[in-house]
Amino acid sequence: MSSIRIVFDRRDANRVLVEESGALQEHEQIWVWDVFYASLVHALARQGDADDLRELLDGWAVQMASKVYIPEDKVRTAGLARIRRDLELVDSADALEADGLFVLQVSAAESGWPEVSIAGPDDADGPRLTAAVVALAQHFLDRNPLFIRELPIHVLSLRKFYADVLDPSDPRSVDQAPVFALGKALEYYQDAGEVLRGSGSLN
Repeated sequence: MSSIRIVFDRRDANRVLVEESGALQEHEQIWVWDVFYASLVHALARQGDADDLRELLDGWAVQMASKVYIPEDKVRTAGLARIRRDLELVDSADALEADGLFVLQVSAAESGWPEVSIAGPDDADGPRLTAAVVALAQHFLDRNPLFIRELPIHVLSLRKFYADVLDPSDPRSVDQAPVFALGKALEYYQDAGEVLRGSGSLN
């Protein structure tokens, strides 16, 4: 089992600690993030406060989608791997005054993707819910080169889900959105692979 703690600073919602215990496999990170996003954007939608998070991630993903095959170092040098420049990921709990946290427990399933359970503060406001989602994404972006290619496509797939299938305020979206995003992302990569093979860019 793996766990992730996302801890807020009481003084500043944009200072966040993300800690992993029992590191996830790299290919599991995008699933865990999709599940976390779907859960928290549902909570925000119930508060009538989901637009800021969705617009932030959608805007970043649109900018990044055409650059997913650019070499990673160029993406990082251009600053495109930063979702929010005002968000600070701190290195330890000593660097902040802790004020609430989310805990994600990730356990292997008998088949398919891992099971993710999420526990968090009932009174988390919009800025902290938004910061938690972005902080987990940034944590994975900073550590996994593949996540830079995966996240934009998943964000745009989630945008399509919420536009065409279910509104994020619908509780069914929490379970259905991550599955939809995985399917649409897989379609994208299959189509992209065929294009690249057809152009002779892949052997």
